[in-house]
Amino acid sequence: MRIPALQAVLPLAALALPAAAQTLQPELEQRYATGQYLITLGVTSENQNAGIDLRKGSGDAWIFDFCSDFAGQVNNSSHYDVSAGFGTLTVGQAGEISTLLFNTLPVFDGMVRTAISASGDDWPDSSYSGYNELLAYAAGMQLALWEIIHDPASGNLDSGNFSVGSVIDPDVALGRSYAETFLAGIAGGWTYQPGFVFEYAKPVDGENVPVPNGQDRLWAVIPEPSSALMGAFGFLALLRRRRA
Repeated sequence: MRIPALQAVLPLAALALPAAAQTLQPELEQRYATGQYLITLGVTSENQNAGIDLRKGSGDAWIFDFCSDFAGQVNNSSHYDVSAGFGTLTVGQAGEISTLLFNTLPVFDGMVRTAISASGDDWPDSSYSGYNELLAYAAGMQLALWEIIHDPASGNLDSGNFSVGSVIDPDVALGRSYAETFLAGIAGGWTYQPGFVFEYAKPVDGENVPVPNGQDRLWAVIPEPSSALMGAFGFLALLRRRRA
C-alpha cells in the first residue's frame, strides 16, 4: 500500500475521539507485533504475540489500537462502539495508562515515520534496518499495558496475576525489556499532561450488536500540543546508548 509523502518532523495529531459513545470504522493500516511470549494470566498460560495496530485517523495521524483485554477472543471486527474512558479501571490504573502512552506514543510515532521515510514513503518491512526494534517497541507498550490492566498490584512482568516468561530470541526479548523499562518509568515518576486521553472500543457487528466475548480495544491519539515530544525522543536515545 503506497502512502503520501510525510513530513520529516513528527506532526501533532489533531484527531478527536468521541466524547459520547458512537460506532466507528477506522481503516486498519498496519500491524506491528512481535512474539511469541509465554504469558500467564491467573492460572492459564499461553503463547501470544504482542504489538499495536495503526488505524487511519484524520490527516496523516493514526489511531493507535491496543488490546485491552488479554482474555478476550481475537476478532477481526471492522465496527467498534467507542466511548470515553474504560469503566472497570481504577483512577490509579487510568492514570498509569495515560502516563505510559504519553511517554511512549510520541516515540513510536516518530519511529514509524522514520521507517516510512527510509522505505521510500511506503510501509516498512523486514528489509528496513530498524524493523525489529520497531516491532519490539510496539510489543513493549502492549505488554506494559496488559500489566497495568491485569496486575496493577504487581507492576512487574516476573510475577503476580499477569506475567511474561523469559525469552531467548533477542528481538522478542527486546520487547519484554522495553516493557520493563516503561513500567519502571511509571513507578519512577513519569508524568503526563492533562488532555491526553484514551478511548474504550468494543467490537460490534454491522447491526451494532456486541461481539460475544470479543476482544475489547483501547484507542489513543497523540494530542495537540505535546511538549513531551523532545523528552520522549531523548528517552529513546538514552535506551539505545544503554543497549550499546
